Amino acid sequence: MARILMSPFERGLVVESPHPSLDEALARYRIATTWLDRVPNTGALIDALRSSRAHVLFKRSRVTVPREVFEACPDLHVVALCCIGDDSVDKDAAADHGVLVVNDPVSNARSVVEMAIGHLIALSRRFYDTNDATHRHVWDKDHSHRYEVAGKVVGIVGLGNIGRQVARMADQLGMTVQFFDSRPVAQ
Repeated sequence: MARILMSPFERGLVVESPHPSLDEALARYRIATTWLDRVPNTGALIDALRSSRAHVLFKRSRVTVPREVFEACPDLHVVALCCIGDDSVDKDAAADHGVLVVNDPVSNARSVVEMAIGHLIALSRRFYDTNDATHRHVWDKDHSHRYEVAGKVVGIVGLGNIGRQVARMADQLGMTVQFFDSRPVAQ
């Protein structure tokens, strides 16, 4: 049985179709939500926030939240990013208006890791080149310049949550991992 929790926020606006599990979490906290089925521009976002009187905006990375949103929506207290980055929000304007900006640094980390490794393998096996050639009706069975990743070196810049997972997966594929991070990193 789901536990019902109390939240100081009663109303939320959800845009950009985050993962459906958000519904369960919002229900547990008794946050009444309005969902937009389209990606709004700034004017439409302001209209939706005003009409719903949302305390919390749940979004991913496409919808930008510039200063005019904070100026026009006094009920807004939190912008919750259902993604890793936060560059789609004017954080200075949020701070000026006392709006908290939070993100979910693990929400899609595994997806990013799998995409990075998938592209690494696709590039090493020349999938993109051969896909284009096949669509031009060229079937070239030449295996030159197609490499397995085992035994190769991968360079990773930044060993945060995603970088560490990419390093682990690359290691499991038999790659040598080299990295750079500006912060001290435990070995």
